[in-house]
Amino acid sequence: MPRVTKCLIYIGVAAFLHQLPRFFDRQFVPHVTVWRGHFEEVCRKLFKENRKSECKRLRDSNCTTLMLIVVVTVFLLVEIPVAVVTVLHIISSTIVEILDYHIANTLILITNFFIIVSYPINFAIYCGMSRQFRETFKELFIRGAVTGRKNGGSSRYSLVNGPRTCTNETVL
Repeated sequence: MPRVTKCLIYIGVAAFLHQLPRFFDRQFVPHVTVWRGHFEEVCRKLFKENRKSECKRLRDSNCTTLMLIVVVTVFLLVEIPVAVVTVLHIISSTIVEILDYHIANTLILITNFFIIVSYPINFAIYCGMSRQFRETFKELFIRGAVTGRKNGGSSRYSLVNGPRTCTNETVL
């Protein structure tokens, strides 16, 4: 327990020191705006104009967030039953026998089946909700197989970081 406490303190101090320069590298300029019929003071850095590129970036961010929510929901739907059976097994093994293992084995088989089924569902979610995933998938598996990678393996997308510019730099 003392080592865990020390480790948590070290992590907290390291995180604080890591983020400390962020307090000094920003300039916050107050800006007065009308919001819900009242004058409110807001930060000009956070009060951005509604530009087309910012709207596209915000829309892409919202789509990514929605896709993440759907993927995590599917994950939780298939993993929570396994966790419940595991907790019941621990209780049944250590405190009082409450679990019928014939039923538990059947539940484990069913939940494992749904875990296996969730893998193609996640793939369908990625394909249905992410244009960049579809384009990268086509580039890697469909066009790459047909053309045989003429350009020495250099594609329009980096496998790790996403789309590249015309100078072959990766856009983050």
